[in-house]
Amino acid sequence: MAAIVITGPTAVGKSDLGMALAAQLGGEIISVDSRQLYRSMDIGTAKPSRRDMERVPHHFIDIADPSDRYSAGRFGREAREVIASLEERGIQPILVGGSGLYLSAVVDGLFEGEADMDMRQQLQRRLATDGGLASLRDDLLKVDPVAHSALAPNDAQRILRALELCLGAGATPQSARIQDQGDNSLYPAPAIFGLTMRRAELYQRVDQRIDAMISRGWLEEVRELIAAGYDPDCHGLSSLGYWELCQHLTGGLTLEEAVNRIKRRSRHYAKRQLTWFRKDRRLRWLDLDRIGGVRGAVKRVMAQIAPDRTRAKAG
Repeated sequence: MAAIVITGPTAVGKSDLGMALAAQLGGEIISVDSRQLYRSMDIGTAKPSRRDMERVPHHFIDIADPSDRYSAGRFGREAREVIASLEERGIQPILVGGSGLYLSAVVDGLFEGEADMDMRQQLQRRLATDGGLASLRDDLLKVDPVAHSALAPNDAQRILRALELCLGAGATPQSARIQDQGDNSLYPAPAIFGLTMRRAELYQRVDQRIDAMISRGWLEEVRELIAAGYDPDCHGLSSLGYWELCQHLTGGLTLEEAVNRIKRRSRHYAKRQLTWFRKDRRLRWLDLDRIGGVRGAVKRVMAQIAPDRTRAKAG
């Protein structure tokens, strides 16, 4: 039994499709979201509702405190254990989420070592500045020229990861080199589906979801986290949206400025996600505008995984 992966940009409808497939296949959902694993960060991470989690079992929800370090490498290993356990019991694993590095850790096992979250955040901030990827690429050339030569100039994902390993944990350059990971790929190979829609509609959905989150009490959620003693610079609260609302609560931004920044950064994040996933030729893209939304996507997924299962049984 091969796992099913549903990925794509934020707000595109991944969770709805995952729930529909789980209901039809009797499956369980593995959340591939680097923020939904944090407790008490519910509204701003668009966690599934209690009702949804009662209907369909979810994994990797509420497993860490916002101040905890939780690496992609750890997630990849633990998610594979859950996948193996589900498959042994004849339960369909359905991976749902848009955190590209976490998904790679499960499916490919791309790198050795643990991520240094502090270093990752520093590097991601630099990626967003004027120097951008070119500056990070120059740094990688200095600390590990072999990894530098092995990576495509625009492969931000692996350049960031290689620098994390070299600079974050004091690793030697050798440990940061990209390995031949063919034998470490998830087996059997999962069926990976990417969701997309018209860019203007996606951005509108992003803005509308953020407005809905604010209406549901996202700001109060952040206020309660700070009151509980979590530092605004901790791993959870330094993430997109939470950081801006922390800035508002500490007087750095008006609420309107914070919300506008969240929307702008979220739209940019959605664009980066699409760029990231489109490099992966294994994805089977589902254009929700053309196939009739989630209902049409369910039909397409079922039609594509049925032949895979038939071949597997025949083998």
